[in-house]
Parts: sequence; C-alpha cells; structure tokens
Amino acid sequence: MVGCRDGHKACDAKPVHKKLSGSSVALQCSSPRHVALLLTRQRQASLGIRRSSLPLYLYTHHNNLTHLLPHPLTFPGSISPDGCIAKGPFLGPANILLKDYVVTRYVAEFINTCSSLIYILYGIYGLSQLRSKPTASFARAIPWFGLMGVGICSAGYHMTLKYHTQMSDELSMHLLTTPLVYRVLTFQVSPQWRRLIGIALALEFTTVMVVHMVMDEFLLHAVTFGAGALLIARRTMQIISQQIPNPAIKQKTRNIGRFGIFCFLFGYFAWLVDVWACNHLTRIRELVGAPVAFFFELHGWWHFFTAIGAYVAVAVVDMITSGEVHTDPTPQLAWPVSLAARLMGPDAAQPKKQH
Repeated sequence: MVGCRDGHKACDAKPVHKKLSGSSVALQCSSPRHVALLLTRQRQASLGIRRSSLPLYLYTHHNNLTHLLPHPLTFPGSISPDGCIAKGPFLGPANILLKDYVVTRYVAEFINTCSSLIYILYGIYGLSQLRSKPTASFARAIPWFGLMGVGICSAGYHMTLKYHTQMSDELSMHLLTTPLVYRVLTFQVSPQWRRLIGIALALEFTTVMVVHMVMDEFLLHAVTFGAGALLIARRTMQIISQQIPNPAIKQKTRNIGRFGIFCFLFGYFAWLVDVWACNHLTRIRELVGAPVAFFFELHGWWHFFTAIGAYVAVAVVDMITSGEVHTDPTPQLAWPVSLAARLMGPDAAQPKKQH
C-alpha cells in the first residue's frame, strides 16, 4: 500500500502489475490532481520487476500538465486521459523526486541536463590550454576527455532517465577518477610498479563496472568512487609539498587544491539536501515559480560545484605530475578558480614588500 498526495490530503493507491504495451505498471488513485508513486527496489522485487530492465517507476500527474509530457508513441510513459491512471515507466534513481518534462517534452530534467554541460565546458577549456604546452601528449589529455565524458553521460541520463544512460552516468565518474589515481600513484615510480598499478586499476574498474551493471550494486560504486577521490586529494597535497620548491607557488597551489576540495564537498552537501528535503524544495519551487525556482534545483548545484572540484583536480594533478610547477598557475585557470586563487592570497610572482 502506498500513498499519493492531493494537496495536504493523502489517498491510498494500489499498484496493479499488468501488461500495458510492454512491461508496465498502472497506478489507480481517487485523486485526479496529483498522483505520485515511487516504487523502491524492494517493491519492484515484490512485483517481480527486474531493475535491469525497469529501474524505477515515477508516475506524476499534476493539475493539467499532461500536455507537457511526450507523446505515447515517442516515449514509453504516458498518462491516461481520465486523469486517474498513470502509466509508466519514468526511469530514474530512487532518490530523486522531480516533475519531469516540464520545460520541454524532449528533456526530462531540464536544469540537471543543462548543468551537466559545465563538465564539458571545463574539459574543452583544459584541452585548449593543454594544446599550447610544449609537453602536451594524449596521455595528459585522457583526464580531460574523462571530465567531458562525465558531462556527456550525465546530460544523457538527465535528458532521458533510462537505465542504460543511468549506468553510463555513474560509470563515467570512474572514467574520470581512475586516470587521476593512476597518475598520482605512478608519479616517480619504477616502470615495474607503474605496470602493476595499471593492471590493478584496470581490474578494479572492470570489477566495479561489471558488478554495478549486472547486479545493480550501488554500494561498491559509491565506496570505490569515494575512495578514489580521497586518494587523489591526499596524494595531490603530498606531491605539492614535495615537488614545488618556491614557497609562494607552493602555497598558491595548495590554496587552489583546497578550493577544489571545498567545492566538491559543498556540491555533495547540496546533493544530500536535495535528497532529504525533496518535498520541501518542490513546494518552494511551486511557490516562487520560474525562473527563481531554478535556483532551488539543488541537484543542478551539485553538478556545478563538483564540476569545479573535478576541474581543479585534473588541472592540479596534470600540472604537478608534468613538472610545470615553476610559475604561478593562476592566470591559466578557468573561472571561478582563477578568481578564488587571487582572493586567497597575492600572486606568487609578486614579491613581498619590505618593511
């Protein structure tokens, strides 16, 4: 038994498992105004639904917004004309509750899709900066392509909310962290150790990918990604202390790295708030309306701040492992990192005034 809300009133809704032009579920509710059913993985299992084919059913019917939904012939989910039966599926993660296809019928989550493009912009900027360097190589470009891949996969998922795009979105995070882990762990090590570390990381990535896609095991994905991010941050700070001889440049680079860590953690905080305060944020967005409501799409802010953190990680790791540690890196960094670097201290090239 699940509930659907009509304003502040709750009504009982019973999901009925039956065939609706393919594997689908229908929700019948006495309220025609707002029907929302979120089937958890346990509920899907009780209905005999494999998440590998239908990961999530999110059914919504709010006022007269049915015309904003895609045509049933072009999208597998639709709402019946009588306003009381919502047919699925709308596919997405179990911790996001949003009104989909509101801005356009071609993009499920408009703000989340647009904010995903920030990763791509930072990746393009990083590649453009790399081209002007004399020691540029394809190996140095791989993390930048990984950063762009995160944006492409994230935008693809939030645009379509399909299972395969969800998997690509989550696995693209490892395509970014794995090359960075390799670079910080193989810095100034012997070729034998470099080979062993490469094999170990390849096995780790393959294991996570297979287990996550076949078994839909989220914990392994989250733990390995978190461990990789922590390892990158810790090892990067160690290399900065060891490899940068100029004290002013060393402090400036540390500040840049700390700013990236702060942005990533703040983005994660925004993601947690979006998960736990989803209903409150939805009411606020309905109250203020567009375009102010877009500022309360905290999942979009998660993309914005983590994109900055990821950009800083790639830029700093590339700089310190390539020996480019003799000049102030601030001028070549993208906004807002360059601005933050200037605000956190004087330029490294600027000599201290004698009193």
